[in-house]
Amino acid sequence: MALPEKTKQTLVAVLMEWIAHSRMEKHLQNGDKLIVYQNEIIEFDLSTLSEAYQEKHINENLSKYCNALLVNLSPELKNWCKKNQLSPIEFSFRFRCNTLMFNTKLSISVKMDNAAYRKYLENRST
Repeated sequence: MALPEKTKQTLVAVLMEWIAHSRMEKHLQNGDKLIVYQNEIIEFDLSTLSEAYQEKHINENLSKYCNALLVNLSPELKNWCKKNQLSPIEFSFRFRCNTLMFNTKLSISVKMDNAAYRKYLENRST
């Protein structure tokens, strides 16, 4: 699903907010380039993290690191989807770290709050 540019920007802001409160934040060297959402792909440029962080956490097993990162970001993604009434949705991710690259997809499905239906249930006679 192609999202409007403004909607993409809100998702990047939510993800960056999570990063800002994580241990990754102190290792960011150029944070404004860490996450870019273009061409329907959310791209993480992990080379913007310090070399020491890359060496310790990323270089040995990029896919393992990225999958763990997505597990941690999943609650934020679900909340964003619910807030924007987008479910189900599939996100495409690309993680780059210097010459290494990992691509994956993540499907999110959240139960939407249907206020009209709840009101109907409250008002119907039993």
